[in-house]
Amino acid sequence: KIYSVGDIVRFHRIKITQFNSEFLGVSSNGFSALVFEGTAGAPVLPRTSSKSYSFTEEDHKIVESLRIWQMGQQTFTKSRIKLSDIKPEQYFNLICHLVGKAELDKASYLLKVWDGSKCALPTWKVCVEEEALERNSDFLSHRHHLTVDVLVYDNHVEAAKSLKVGSYIVIQNLHAKLHNTSNENQAQNSYLEFHLHGGTLYGRGITILPENDIDVKELQKVLDTVNLNEEPLSTVDLTSDNILSQKSPPFDALEG
Repeated sequence: KIYSVGDIVRFHRIKITQFNSEFLGVSSNGFSALVFEGTAGAPVLPRTSSKSYSFTEEDHKIVESLRIWQMGQQTFTKSRIKLSDIKPEQYFNLICHLVGKAELDKASYLLKVWDGSKCALPTWKVCVEEEALERNSDFLSHRHHLTVDVLVYDNHVEAAKSLKVGSYIVIQNLHAKLHNTSNENQAQNSYLEFHLHGGTLYGRGITILPENDIDVKELQKVLDTVNLNEEPLSTVDLTSDNILSQKSPPFDALEG
């Protein structure tokens, strides 16, 4: 599993060829890979689907050197963004805690998530029947004002269904869509909707993070210190009929 830009990958038995005068790496017989967290100081623990693999002291040194190298790259930036930093019409990767979920129809699914921060703009809340929402009621009731509702579409629905409430996940290429009401005062009548559109553009999808992941540990520290008594930002309740009428646009019409 590759979680984000900056992860380090070791390819085993990759075949190097040329195409259009450029080098190209393709898998061959016996191909496998190891993936490592790219953050300097993180444990050197490989993520792999192989039951057995070799990893030498030299490999360990290379991983550490690549971590140090990437820290000095001015063009490298973390692709994950907090909810409090989201800008309208932005596409971003969100690491978050799943606190509720519900099936809306065969082509869309609802995820309720939080990361301990609050959006600068009011956010939507999808109206669903109580019995349809899978969640920890006491947990969610104390964090209602900090959660955001994410609508997941099309090929991502099955992945959303399989998620367990309480999981830590990364939602990749999530779209913060700005919705303006018809009233004159647009600043007070705008809110953010969060859509995970269909397709796989720019790595779009959902990834479950293990609890020993360094980013999960950092997120847990943040969530443990959140003041749940703060005044909430306003939210906008939307009926499921209204939401479901906003179907995911064609793949080639999306930007991100």
